[in-house]
Amino acid sequence: MNFNNALFLYMVFLNPWALWAIPLVFLPLLIHLFNIRKVKTLYFSDNRFLQKVLIQHKQKQTLRYRFILFTRMFLLLCIVLAFAKPDFKTVHKTSKTVIIYLDNSLSTSRLFNQGSVFFNLQNQLHHALLKRSADTRCILFTNDINSKWLQPVSPLQCSNYIRDVKQSVAALSVDQVFKRLQFALQQAQTEDVEFWYFTDGQGMQKIAAKTLAEPKSQNYFKILNADDTRNANVSLDSCWMFSKHLHTQQTDTLYVALTSWCKDATPVKLKVNIDGHNIALKTSIVKPAQKICIPIPLTMTFKGQQFGEITLEGDAFNADNTLFFCLSVEQQIPVLLISEDTQQKQNTWLQILNADSLFKVTHLKPSQCKPESVIQNQIIILNRIWPHNQNLYNTIFSQDLSAKTTIVFPHQQWLKDSQSNTYLSQWGLPKIWLYDTALCRIAPPEKNTDFFNTVFLKWPTLQAMPQMQGHAVCTGNLNTAILKFSQGDPFLIQSQNQHGGIFFCTSDYLDTPTGGMSPSLSLPLLYEMVFSNRERKPLFYFTSQSVRMKTEYNARAVPGYTHMQTANLIYPQMYSNAAQKQFYFAKEHMLPGIYTSLSPTAMGFAVNASRSESNPAGLRSEDLETWMSMHHFKHSFGWDEKSLNVMSSSTNIPIWKFLVLLALVCLVTESILLRQLVK
Repeated sequence: MNFNNALFLYMVFLNPWALWAIPLVFLPLLIHLFNIRKVKTLYFSDNRFLQKVLIQHKQKQTLRYRFILFTRMFLLLCIVLAFAKPDFKTVHKTSKTVIIYLDNSLSTSRLFNQGSVFFNLQNQLHHALLKRSADTRCILFTNDINSKWLQPVSPLQCSNYIRDVKQSVAALSVDQVFKRLQFALQQAQTEDVEFWYFTDGQGMQKIAAKTLAEPKSQNYFKILNADDTRNANVSLDSCWMFSKHLHTQQTDTLYVALTSWCKDATPVKLKVNIDGHNIALKTSIVKPAQKICIPIPLTMTFKGQQFGEITLEGDAFNADNTLFFCLSVEQQIPVLLISEDTQQKQNTWLQILNADSLFKVTHLKPSQCKPESVIQNQIIILNRIWPHNQNLYNTIFSQDLSAKTTIVFPHQQWLKDSQSNTYLSQWGLPKIWLYDTALCRIAPPEKNTDFFNTVFLKWPTLQAMPQMQGHAVCTGNLNTAILKFSQGDPFLIQSQNQHGGIFFCTSDYLDTPTGGMSPSLSLPLLYEMVFSNRERKPLFYFTSQSVRMKTEYNARAVPGYTHMQTANLIYPQMYSNAAQKQFYFAKEHMLPGIYTSLSPTAMGFAVNASRSESNPAGLRSEDLETWMSMHHFKHSFGWDEKSLNVMSSSTNIPIWKFLVLLALVCLVTESILLRQLVK
């Protein structure tokens, strides 16, 4: 450990709970005080000689007894401190610590300026670190976890770590991000701490509100947004959008929630201009850490990305006091729902779509479907419409559908019908073969290898299966399929180029760890495909019309797993009340115009496995990190402080090992002294 430029050392305990055992140190003293020894009388002829012998013997015995007493006390103290795991940390004179949160969720996949938001975030962070002095300590954490990132390193080394960060399917809640921030504060080696948030902005106002309450945050605080990084002491979260049913009954307005953060406590004046339109605010005087809801009328026509301008006026700001934010808003997503069910209570799709004003839903019966009603919609949902309805499918497939159009078919059985293959062939797509979507059944795992090794983490080599003939990608693991699709998986791209489309399918029930997803779980995934497919070929998504589920899935389908409790999943909350609660996660995560991340609540594949906590899926070491970035059945894609402490390999002095050695020395010394006393 380098102590250069160190101001002082201080000790921290990784397991402070063990310090409660310190009173045990005084146990030998109590035993010594209350120890009643028997007196044995010896007779000597010469009293003077006896007195000298007694004095010498008593002095030696007293010294030995005291030495044994303190040895025992020190032995217990070493044992207690060893369990507490003390570490020495350094506080530097000249350096400061920068705690960096880099958002690597799928929400950062959306395009922004040159490349994706994530690419821009990496570049911004790289350039920001280049301006830092070499003695600055940097602590990096992301949505997934890597123990080496959580250690203070130099800016250059942190920049190298950032280049290694990949986008992850994991998404943390605000509380989980804040918990990791608290852990990073414990790792900080300086008193002067900065907090950098490199993100697309979703939910950061909540994190900032908590962070400002931290004692160390009073020195410096800033959020570096994807849309603007020029102002160090001000940030506006411009990506937090919500719809009318959350805060108001208006039907023609969306809101952008902005939160002002400034170093000083001086109120500022706020002006908002979007695409040349001045937005009226209820109040233009904004206090620090105040949330402002800016109404965006849906009557304004937004095409693609629009740039808004926010002007802050006040003494607390620099001359360059204008912040620009990128607003990507679709007026409404046109959805065509074709179903025989006209009652909303009986139609789950209709419940979900009507729960949010972001959808413009057209609900038609098959007999009412006309060609003009097909081409005007971005999403077409066929709810329980089977292949024998030839007129309807002829109407749909005869249209020149846009590449943005996503068609949701009712059931995987639809593809098993010979007539359905005819329709796909007429639309210029090949004949496809579909088998049971529990891929472990058509590709049995090897001995002692579970489902995650063969299918979940490793994309199955479907092209090697002669039955599939490389015509389609059919998987019960829709989440991984979408992730690999968005990341440009070679096999998916090859299938897309050869056959004109990508095919996804889910099964009927929860008979795999990913499960068959009902519409309430499938719709967020549908968003992913809609917004990641803007420049790609037509995309087919096959789902079950059923909203049934099992509390236990078939253990025979997946070797290595025995039981899944719905109490540990999101399903009880999803199905507890009305459609609004079924759709609650979409209010914050799945909004149009923003390519949002697959939130933990929408993933639907967290499992409660009967495996060890350190390796629940029984994976190989090289796959364990990937698994942990996507799964944590106890903490919903988060890690508590205890887990972080275990996973983080400390680079500080291993004092506890030295204490264990001292305890052993004390034990040996005590045994030697006791033998001498007996003699």
